[in-house]
Amino acid sequence: MKTVIIIPARLQSSRFPCKPLARATGKTLVQHVYETARESKLADGVFVASGDLDIVREVDAFGGRSIFIAGEHPSGTSRVAAAAKYLSRVGTLRGRLLSPESVVVNLQVDEPLVPVEHIDTLIRRLWGHKAGQPGIATLAATHGPDGWERDPNTVGVAIGSSGLASHFTRKPYPFALPHLGIYAYRKSALEEIAALKPSESSIVESLEQLTWLENKIPVAVYTVPEFPLSINTKQDYAKFVEISGVGQAQPC
Repeated sequence: MKTVIIIPARLQSSRFPCKPLARATGKTLVQHVYETARESKLADGVFVASGDLDIVREVDAFGGRSIFIAGEHPSGTSRVAAAAKYLSRVGTLRGRLLSPESVVVNLQVDEPLVPVEHIDTLIRRLWGHKAGQPGIATLAATHGPDGWERDPNTVGVAIGSSGLASHFTRKPYPFALPHLGIYAYRKSALEEIAALKPSESSIVESLEQLTWLENKIPVAVYTVPEFPLSINTKQDYAKFVEISGVGQAQPC
């Protein structure tokens, strides 16, 4: 089974501009996430996909593997899909070409503290899906930080009795669990969702997952016990720096 982890990264973010290159800990945020991903025992390679040359240069400088994604991309999923297409032509770190059945993990720069066990759990879960089963899987936590339901930066996911996502939202929602910013896709499913036109609700909530659900594309959700700190704002990054025990949060 060919599996890669792709970290989409961009400099322009309304909530935290230049986030991937924030380096108050002595390492950039993108390096922290990359190093977490490299601990995976199941991935054939880890790559950062970006259309920003400053990010590409940073990844190359710390010894990571980058893929420059030219052109406009409306979402991280679009960047991951473009990078996967590139890897289907040139191969992974171990020289393997991606096929439609390969697994592609989308790990966001927001998640430097996600345990690598969570990543490998998600990969194993999708590996276990047979033909005709969901080609997309993600994670939610059984418990979140106090008040997460009222934080628009923390997305909630409602899970149906079949274990599939029934709704994603940034608003308080009955029985929703806090969603982690990590997905695993079959490459064929990734190509399908990347080609979809964004739905009105996905634009309003800035949640591309709503487009998938409205197009009847199933998303399997698996739960983990802990919800790691996600870096959405400068305030979140300051907490991350405090946890790391070095320096003070400064803009990149």
